[in-house]
This record gives sequence, C-alpha cells and structure tokens, in this order.
Amino acid sequence: MNVLLLNDETMRNLVNFTSIEEMNEAVKEHKRTYDLSKTDRDILHMISQYACKYIGVCYLSKQKIAEASGFTSRRTAIRACNRLEQLGVIKQYETRRVKGDKRRSVNIIVIQRIKGEKVEDNPPIKQESQREVTGESHTKEALYQSPNKAYTYKDTWEETEYAYKRGLKLTIPEVFYNAFTPFFNARELYDIYGILLRAKATVKERVFSLEDKAEEYIDYFYNVIRLYKWGKVTNLKGYLYRTWEWLSKQLYRQEKNRGKLEQSYLYLSDEEWVEEKS
Repeated sequence: MNVLLLNDETMRNLVNFTSIEEMNEAVKEHKRTYDLSKTDRDILHMISQYACKYIGVCYLSKQKIAEASGFTSRRTAIRACNRLEQLGVIKQYETRRVKGDKRRSVNIIVIQRIKGEKVEDNPPIKQESQREVTGESHTKEALYQSPNKAYTYKDTWEETEYAYKRGLKLTIPEVFYNAFTPFFNARELYDIYGILLRAKATVKERVFSLEDKAEEYIDYFYNVIRLYKWGKVTNLKGYLYRTWEWLSKQLYRQEKNRGKLEQSYLYLSDEEWVEEKS
C-alpha cells in the first residue's frame, strides 16, 4: 500500500471524477460488474457517501465506515475494503501527518473509474505541501467547502441553495430527500440525514433497511417537526435522534418477533409525547 502525506494537494490529485453523479454511476457499474456480497456492497455505498468533498476520495476511518454501515467491528470494513481493492473497485493509500511526528494517519480510499474508460492523467502526487488538512476538513461542512476550483461551482446562479440541495439529492434516498427538503437548507438537510443514519445504526443487527421502513421513519419525523413548530420541543436535532433511535429499536423488535409495534406515540397527547421522549 502506497504511503502519502495527508494534505490538501494529495487529496486533490487523487480525484478521479468531475461530478458526484459520475462517481455514483461508476459505483453502480462496479456493483453490476462484480458479484459483491451484501457486506461489500454496503461498505462501498458508505464509502461513496463520504467521498463528496474530493469527489471519489474518502478519508473516513475504517471504524467509522463500519459503524455508518451498521456494523460494529472495524475488521468488517477492513476485510471488505481489501476485497474491493483486489477487484480494482477502490484503491487504498496509507497516510502520514504533515506536521509533528508524522505518525500514521487514516487510510485514503479512492473509488476507481470503470476499467477501459479514458481519463486525463492527474498531475503527479507531491509528497510535500504548504496546505495542511486540519480537523475542520473532516467535519460535515466539508461537503460545501472544496478547495479545488476545478470541482466547485462557478460564480453563477449555480452557487445557490438550489444547486447545493440538488447535489445532495444524489446521495440521500429520494423518499427521505422529498420528506426532509421542504424544512431545511442544504447544510441542515445533510445533518438531518446523518442523524437518521446514526439512529438506525444503534440497532446493530441489520434486519431491515431504512428504505423498507421509510414510511414509519417519516411519520415520526413529521410529528417531531409539528412539536417543534408548536414550541413543544426546543432541541430539534437531539429530539429527532432520540425519537428515531427509539423507533429503530421498536422496528427491530417487530421484525424479530413478527409482532406489532408497541403503543404508537403518534397518538399520545403532546405533553405525554414530550415527557416520554425527554
């Protein structure tokens, strides 16, 4: 595995795609071309979800990739990534920090283009750079702050909220995108979907998918929005997380026991609902 310095120039030079849509098409084609296991497909999907700042380049740790995909063990992500690399779907790079003791840092994972596609060669990857990837580079705002002018919107109408939201439509399942988007701007929309993923991930055993239970998750979302608008709830994001976490556990029990959900809190009074979830 190649070893690179973890800096901005390195990341930009590893970019293989000119748009998120192009990257998503490559991921779909990889899934069609190779007989991937469900685990490998889930890990590949999650890598693509966190490869938006530098399109196709993911620098999330293996532990976080595993957890975001609904697994508990870091080894699951490591094994899946190694299998994907052997197939040529991704390429992995070891990295070292630019400053300090230059200790080993996270691995960079680069989604590869479809074999046979012609693409202009990237400039050679330099081992030194004056620009350092800082802690802020790994936050959720990273999606909106690409430093590479070749991959950012020009100073035109595209630099609008509509353009950002449309970009997110490629990464958020349509049913959730349509439900959430009327209430939030692009940054908030990104946050809310992340809250949903984390809440679902509290159920470690994958007995259902978000899309399978979309109606239930969205019903509870609308009820929390109503409570928030009416002043019954003050911390919207925290309350959404607790509600979706509770719902995930109820749905898990339902699937495991093939029974019905416990009493639906949709039918409690607002005071009872807020007291129960507080």
